[in-house]
Amino acid sequence: MDKTTYAKLSAGNPNTRHSNIYIHTILTTIKKYNREVSFKEIEAETGIDIERTPGLLDLLSKNQRIITEGKTLRFIPLHKIENEEELLEILKKTNSEHGIPIQELLDRSNDIAPFIDGLVQKNQAIVLKDIDGSSTIFYNSLNIKNVDPEIIKLYEEVTIPEPQELAKRLTTAGLSMNSTQEKPARKAMPIQKKKKYHRKIKITNTHLNNKELDI
Repeated sequence: MDKTTYAKLSAGNPNTRHSNIYIHTILTTIKKYNREVSFKEIEAETGIDIERTPGLLDLLSKNQRIITEGKTLRFIPLHKIENEEELLEILKKTNSEHGIPIQELLDRSNDIAPFIDGLVQKNQAIVLKDIDGSSTIFYNSLNIKNVDPEIIKLYEEVTIPEPQELAKRLTTAGLSMNSTQEKPARKAMPIQKKKKYHRKIKITNTHLNNKELDI
């Protein structure tokens, strides 16, 4: 188990963190076998005694990725795939906008990598790689053909200059690696002061009678 996974499973309530680690370890173990795996086999490989660990068997029974039968466990993959045809049907039923992550398909006991390669070679599926290294497979509903090998060869032969050489070429062309289009400067508008208005009022107090004040 890698450190990142262990950290996630170890976080939270101390009463459940050990159970999370046990379940993850058991899942990782039984998914390697395309059959039922006995408790004894699991204990021999992981050191986890399912029957003597309080509450563990109940948690395993409630897990949707596990079939519990007697004293055996079996891993259930998200997709039932035993051949190319079954994989193709799953791709057809999947939203072509999102596809299926390759890792999701490979999360199983039987190796379906040859089925994926077979569909790609027949132009029935397309695999796209993301910048983070992950891959997603899509059904090729448009029957898009693979790029001609000669085009791929020409693409691979294109060389990208080193940063220093690229900077020289840009300078020669009158450009800069950090150049950006200058935006027109906004002119500062002068602040307009509000005018004060004076008005004359007439006070009718007896001692100020008939006198006007300028305020």
